[in-house]
Amino acid sequence: MSFEFYPLLLALFYLIRHFVSIFIFFIGDFTIYQIINYKILNNRLETNYITKKHWFFGNMVSYTILSLLFWEDIGYTYYNLDNSIFYTLITIPINIFLMDTFFYFMHRIAHIGILYNNIHNYHHKYRPINSWISRVSHWLDSNLENIAFTLPFVIVPTYFPLMWLILIFTFYWGCVIHDNKIDLKNKTINCPYTHGIHHKYGKNNYNFSYYFTHWDRLCGTYKIPN
Repeated sequence: MSFEFYPLLLALFYLIRHFVSIFIFFIGDFTIYQIINYKILNNRLETNYITKKHWFFGNMVSYTILSLLFWEDIGYTYYNLDNSIFYTLITIPINIFLMDTFFYFMHRIAHIGILYNNIHNYHHKYRPINSWISRVSHWLDSNLENIAFTLPFVIVPTYFPLMWLILIFTFYWGCVIHDNKIDLKNKTINCPYTHGIHHKYGKNNYNFSYYFTHWDRLCGTYKIPN
């Protein structure tokens, strides 16, 4: 009898630990969102763009991937600095490059007619843009696009605390490029002016990148900010 119940108890423990991890990631993620906007960028919330329920289910895929990485069920994240410092540091630009690549092409797909009209347009309808709408998307859209920010860590063995720093900075950068108060113009970096152009147009658009403009330049979707 005990032998029969052991696999069930093991499965229950497996589910409980992931549920707890996902809930902690949700609380931490939402808290960081508030801190970045209120404290760092000093932007007041004038409209309740998103509910906690929408946020939780809209990020469920990324929270699940992060939980699987945390418990080492997938990927090759590591907790001890047994690898060289050089390797650990070089994973920063590698992960950012992969994020930018995945995001660019997934973002292009999101602007295909039926997907844009029924899903991605939810993010584009808020004007003028501000840092708060960086994470305001249709729940399906946010789940799909967030894969671009978590999949690189499944592919690239990364020091786990460093992974979190990269994710927090990625989160912060998303708020920055949506903040219309930041006076930053750059032709290499996807800045608020560059991304502002993206939000100016609808389905047929420009400047799809997240960090840099190289993919837009290579694929002919770059529009220079005036």
